[in-house]
Amino acid sequence: TTHQDEEVFKQIFIPILQGLALAAKECSLDSDYFKYPLMALGELCETKFGKTHPVCNLVKVVEKYFSGPAITLENTRVVSQSLQHYLELGRQELFKILHSILLNGETREAALSYMAAVVNANMKKAQMQTDDRLVSTDGFMLNFLWVLQQLSTKIKLETVDPTYIFHPRCRITLPNDETRVNATMEDVNDWLTELYGDQPPFSEPKFPTECFFLTLHAHHLSILPSCRRYIRRLRAIRELNRTVEDLKNNESQWKDSPLATRHREMLKRCKTQLK
Repeated sequence: TTHQDEEVFKQIFIPILQGLALAAKECSLDSDYFKYPLMALGELCETKFGKTHPVCNLVKVVEKYFSGPAITLENTRVVSQSLQHYLELGRQELFKILHSILLNGETREAALSYMAAVVNANMKKAQMQTDDRLVSTDGFMLNFLWVLQQLSTKIKLETVDPTYIFHPRCRITLPNDETRVNATMEDVNDWLTELYGDQPPFSEPKFPTECFFLTLHAHHLSILPSCRRYIRRLRAIRELNRTVEDLKNNESQWKDSPLATRHREMLKRCKTQLK
């Protein structure tokens, strides 16, 4: 069959996957068209021949809603519900794709490596101040967390190795200066020396353990930074509103002064930022 002839299979399906990737990039949540490339990719990834998912082998672990002058509180609620619905659909398809790749034995390791790479590449998101150019967006991390949460729903805690984070084959790379509760660096080093003694308590890492710890760290790298950004944005909006009100209320004092042009530009800039 075609999937057994690797070259023919690639010639047929790689252009399809590339087309789906391009289609997904051009989509937006302002309509439900975004879901069709994801649904198609999900169906392809779920296609199974024997014990393999051949399409998974080809998958390289590769403000329109709230704009407008007439947005009311009720409109915002309706639009938010619609947006949440679309997000749910998109995330479900992403889960199906990653789940299929993990089920496929030939791509499971690559998928786990990708998941770990996302976590490790975004460790700086846990910091109070982060250069956004060097890390993933909050939206990406929240979507990533949602998928990991779905993968973790059936994990039983008794199957999780609590010492995994210190395992020699742990996929998560913690910074050396990671904050620790009631322990100096010397205490940590002494404890690790004892842990890695003659008979280390480590067993071969299993998927439940790896998925659990990846999900745990994804929580730390997605929800907390998103909340901090939201709080900063609310604070900035309050400051902008206060500036606009002050300029308007005191316009009679500065409109004929040498600073009038500067104040008008500031007022215009603040109003633009508030839109």
